[in-house]
Amino acid sequence: MSNSVHGHDVIALMVAQGAAIIKPELLCLMGQKFGFAARYHTCSAADLSAEALIQLLIGKG
Repeated sequence: MSNSVHGHDVIALMVAQGAAIIKPELLCLMGQKFGFAARYHTCSAADLSAEALIQLLIGKG
């Protein structure tokens, strides 16, 4: 999983914004920071697209 970004890194990116961020802006930020072809993982899921990671995070509240 060396080319995979952990969901915690995405959460940190959101927190660093200091304000609420809408989904299209987050997707753009993720692409700029981690690469538009990046894959993501969490402790419970692997090989997620940016969109799938966001949906997973939304589902977890």
